Amino acid sequence: MKKLVVTFLSLRVIVHACDAQAQIPTGTKLLGGSFSYNSNKLSTTDPNFPASQQTYESKTRNFNINPSAGIFVANNLAAGITAGFSSSKSTYPYYDGNSLDKFTQVGRANTVYAAPFLRYYYLPTEAFGLYGQLSAGYSHEWNTTDFSSANRLSTKNTGYSVYTYLTPALVFFPVAKLGLELTFGGIGYNRSTANNDNSPSTQPGRKETRSSFGANFSFNNLALGASYYLGR
Repeated sequence: MKKLVVTFLSLRVIVHACDAQAQIPTGTKLLGGSFSYNSNKLSTTDPNFPASQQTYESKTRNFNINPSAGIFVANNLAAGITAGFSSSKSTYPYYDGNSLDKFTQVGRANTVYAAPFLRYYYLPTEAFGLYGQLSAGYSHEWNTTDFSSANRLSTKNTGYSVYTYLTPALVFFPVAKLGLELTFGGIGYNRSTANNDNSPSTQPGRKETRSSFGANFSFNNLALGASYYLGR
């Protein structure tokens, strides 16, 4: 009897703890996203080439913008959409065949995507908690590689992907309307199709389709974001 009473009281404590968790009320607006830009330059000296060509530079540039918006359709449950654009450019020197003439290779890659999402929060306190986000989306990619030497043809590739992803995150509220988010990977499925257009060649292009499923959680995937909770 005593054990039953202790068990019952323990369950009551758990239920009350769950009921007493902090709430993000229905109707709250969620605004967030991320932005990143980085540029790198690498200078290399190769003594195997003539003095005038021993030093050359490689450059890379990456840009990404990822806005998102949603609304809480129930307490602690938000529905919304995230969209994004990313662009990168890389410039590398190269030597063609036995010639000591230096040429330049320029690669460009761009991606646009959109994904609706559902996000559920568990907040044991007003200032700290976690959430799980389920998203499904579509992305379109295109990239080109150009060569300054006449005996190398430029290439052009396009492709698209459909994906679904489950992402857990920690969230901290320094103030009620601002949430700082820390993600560290997730579980997802991706199916992508790539087309090699062989531009400007008249040969038919190659088409590849790939699919993958897996989980990837690690410190290498740590990412910090922020969201604004309008109306909380």
